[in-house]
Amino acid sequence: MQAALQCGADDCQAPEPPCCRITRLALASERVQTNAAGQMALKLERAWRDGSTHLAMSALAFMRRLAALVARPSLHLIHLVSA
Repeated sequence: MQAALQCGADDCQAPEPPCCRITRLALASERVQTNAAGQMALKLERAWRDGSTHLAMSALAFMRRLAALVARPSLHLIHLVSA
């Protein structure tokens, strides 16, 4: 649905400008904390079936998971279509 979004140059009625979605963070900073053991604790949006509300991992493991969300430099995320 979002991949097919098209906005004109004078389209001010769009629900949200696509450039705002591009600059959004991968994670909300309020969901990431450091626990007493020095690990990164990521608060889940919803509790899992087993009742887990947080994921705890080392800082390195957290950075690896976060880096996996970043697109490769050669990958084009925006495609302009001429009308």
